[in-house]
Amino acid sequence: MSVIQSIRDKGAWIVFGIIALALIAFILQDGMRRNTGRGNVNNIAVVNGDAIEKASFDEKVDMTAQNYAGQGVKREQIVAFQFNQEVDNLLIDQETQKLGLIVGNKELSDVLFGNESPFRNEFTDKATGEFKVNDLKAQFAELKKSTKKEAVEQKEQIEKNVIQPAIEKRVLRKYQALLYRGIQTPKWLVEKQYADNNSISSI
Repeated sequence: MSVIQSIRDKGAWIVFGIIALALIAFILQDGMRRNTGRGNVNNIAVVNGDAIEKASFDEKVDMTAQNYAGQGVKREQIVAFQFNQEVDNLLIDQETQKLGLIVGNKELSDVLFGNESPFRNEFTDKATGEFKVNDLKAQFAELKKSTKKEAVEQKEQIEKNVIQPAIEKRVLRKYQALLYRGIQTPKWLVEKQYADNNSISSI
């Protein structure tokens, strides 16, 4: 009886202690969650472990907005489009890396100076329609040699905004070709479907 009486006497303190511990645990848990989230404020999303960085994303949105300026496209539409594009790019990049799909040095030359060059419009003679590849190569060589700050910044912008997207486009085409060839209907199935479609049943 003395034990029960003791618990009754100290019951209020025990309940108070449990509540205090629960509050402390809640505050600590909330603080830890905030600290964990604070390290990711520079990212707007994470796709299979790969982050979409806010600064880079905002820059792409601004560039797209400039390209569509005066066409009545709302910024919200551009943000949604760019976000979907970033997610698609990350997913495709993850798959192409698993498969080992790359653009080698020889193929890079074809990407930059071939028929699908991202610089084709700028270096095409308007009068004749000729793609002046040698002029493009000469400008590349000159830009590569230059060590001036403006030239270095220009090289970085071209690499980031023109060359890298062109490489990604070529890798995407390889991936799509691989998928297309992987889902072709086998010859035996085509022949069977043809035979089934042309068979005559007698009733």
